[in-house]
Amino acid sequence: MKELDIENWERKGIYDMFRHLDFPFYNVAFRVDVTSLKQYTKVRELSFYYSLVYLVVKAANSIENFRLRFIDGKIYEIGDIVPSLTFLKKGSEAFQVVNCSLTPSLDEYTDKVKFLTDSQSVFLGGENYPEQQLIYVSCLPWIDMMSSSSEHFLNPDDAIPRIAWGKYIEGADGRLTLGMSVDANHKVVDGYHIGKFYERLQQMIDGLEIKRQ
Repeated sequence: MKELDIENWERKGIYDMFRHLDFPFYNVAFRVDVTSLKQYTKVRELSFYYSLVYLVVKAANSIENFRLRFIDGKIYEIGDIVPSLTFLKKGSEAFQVVNCSLTPSLDEYTDKVKFLTDSQSVFLGGENYPEQQLIYVSCLPWIDMMSSSSEHFLNPDDAIPRIAWGKYIEGADGRLTLGMSVDANHKVVDGYHIGKFYERLQQMIDGLEIKRQ
């Protein structure tokens, strides 16, 4: 973790414009082509949801602004962020939340999350990380979600991104896409950074090597 030098920050002017707002939060929604991911998970018999969590957080980790947090009035680059993700056990209508840090590979991650969620009996479980190191991830697989907003305290220094998506649908061209929504704090994340996040996520999905193990 390292403190940011705000006075010499490239986007200090932008920060100054938003830092006095009571509600500096905003939401951006877009569609992601998940055709390759669906093929990859089907061939390898992996969870589509946990696989997309892995890629989403890996893409977010590659962008410094998604890793910025406010602590005691200062801005810190927190290091690798950890997904805090919702999940629903079969036969239950009450969701749970698990914290599960990334592994070196996507396949390993799906195994790790499955192990943690299968054994979890409380609402919030998994690995113990400070809240500032988390990124909140969720999915509504029952609807073609166009956009989503997330609950949080009205704390203008809350810089934890919230990312959610809906079910994938097939277009006339046979491609599968889903709607994805990002909640961010404009004091640290601009539309440019969300655009870079989208580009890197799509690149990682399209670059999956689809072959049988």
